[in-house]
Amino acid sequence: MKLTYVRDGQAKETTATVEDRTRVFQIPAGRMNDQPGDASPAEFGLRVDNLTPDRASRIGMEGQKGVVVTDVEPASFADDLNFSRGDVIAEVNRQPVSSVAEYKTAIGKLKPGQNVGVQSSAETR
Repeated sequence: MKLTYVRDGQAKETTATVEDRTRVFQIPAGRMNDQPGDASPAEFGLRVDNLTPDRASRIGMEGQKGVVVTDVEPASFADDLNFSRGDVIAEVNRQPVSSVAEYKTAIGKLKPGQNVGVQSSAETR
């Protein structure tokens, strides 16, 4: 699939092959790696947190809604797609996400082999 994202104000494109999560990850499909104190699961090697108004202001994204990437696991699917800390995810499969809870719900609806679209803003995918 083709992904379009904006980083540093410039539109960029990349491609990704979507595969069955059970083949990509060594953990069971759908398992959320919640650890005590984690802001979100590390599904696809991506950890996110709520994009608060204060955080949005600090990264120059006032008024933006979504979740902010706080960590990317090395050699993960998210790392392969060049996600970085500070990227903001606004939609998953055309479903707006404005909190970690909405992000978890959207990710939880994904089925093995399903195409995934992620829309993000500014320094994002």
